[in-house]
Amino acid sequence: MIFLRYDIRGKYPKELNEKVMEQIGIAVGVKWKRVVVSRDLRPSGESLQNALISGLTQNGVDVLVAPPSHFGLAWFNAFKAGRECLYITASHLPYNFNGLKFYHPDGTGFSVEELQEVYEWFERAKPRKRGKVWNIDRSEEYMDFVLENFKSDKKVVVDFGGGATTLYVPKVWRKICEHVGFLHERPDPYLKVRNPEPVPEALGKLKGAMKGKDLGVAYDGDGDRVVFLDDEGKFLSPEEVAVYLAREMHAPRIVANIDCSMLLEEALPDAEVYRVPVGHPYVTRACREKRADMGVESSGHFIITKYSYFDDGVLVSFALASELDVSLSSFRKKLPKYYKKRFKFKVRDRKKTMEKLKKRLEKEYELNLMDGIKVEFEDAWVLIRPSNTEPVIRLTIEAKSKKRFEQLKKEFLKLLK
Repeated sequence: MIFLRYDIRGKYPKELNEKVMEQIGIAVGVKWKRVVVSRDLRPSGESLQNALISGLTQNGVDVLVAPPSHFGLAWFNAFKAGRECLYITASHLPYNFNGLKFYHPDGTGFSVEELQEVYEWFERAKPRKRGKVWNIDRSEEYMDFVLENFKSDKKVVVDFGGGATTLYVPKVWRKICEHVGFLHERPDPYLKVRNPEPVPEALGKLKGAMKGKDLGVAYDGDGDRVVFLDDEGKFLSPEEVAVYLAREMHAPRIVANIDCSMLLEEALPDAEVYRVPVGHPYVTRACREKRADMGVESSGHFIITKYSYFDDGVLVSFALASELDVSLSSFRKKLPKYYKKRFKFKVRDRKKTMEKLKKRLEKEYELNLMDGIKVEFEDAWVLIRPSNTEPVIRLTIEAKSKKRFEQLKKEFLKLLK
């Protein structure tokens, strides 16, 4: 099933191919008549983009085609044009996967209900009339926007991972930061130079380059996610970054997904923290509805709403480099320490497994069912939820002490093994 909760992803060409993508375009054209289309660097991207455009125009959609770029620049083109953004990518998945992400021009992602509409129309939509195609490139305006807002005198190392950020972002970094070095900055459509998901174990080269530097930056395959290393080469959690960015805000409003650390509430006692299900549509929309200052996901998505509701990892990296005025390692060491880890399990039937777990756990605990099953304690929490992007169930545990973490780990791992 390529239609996931808030985007489309599948292996090329077995699950997602040109015929399927053309039909997706026809389905989108039932409701949305003016769109911007762009893509990342995957080998299948160009042919899938052509198929998508063919389907869109068959159903009367006028299409603006933006050059291949990181996701943030693709959305910026759509924002300036006042059109929906359709971006062809499989994000952090290997090169032989591809997919499609949907955003509105205000920066909010398509809701689960809107994507469900696309799926329903995919089953029955028919071509009706021809649309038109133009090209669009607002990269210079994006550059102007960045230069108006960001400037850094810090020593920064950026790992592009060979992904979509290699096309334009190095040029921008050189404009705003005098002391910047690059890793994996050459385009690599096959994503061989490192794992396109910027997890700590994939960032050894970046860690090794951090001596004498202030900040390390690593992007995922399409640039909407970003992770950071401090001046000691230590990985900063997204929640730690969010606390740093919010530290000078007066009573900030922050939207965070349900599996973000309780550090947010403890380190920012004056903040209003709104919890939402996992996924960018929930975070982007809640940022707009709550008039929040910031959004954060534990996966490395960030939103700074004074710039947009779109979760542009590249933009956030510019912001952090610009606002950096203390050692991040010294800042990190002053924060409360938590013990947190995520585990994942392949199961035959995620739905049946979750139902079975719910029946068992509700006999003993009060459950939070916002997204999966969450058990909350005064000093810890446990979350069990099916992944939105992989055929697995994830178990996340966070506790204030190692002893408590190990206790909960032993108890809950038994349920899933």
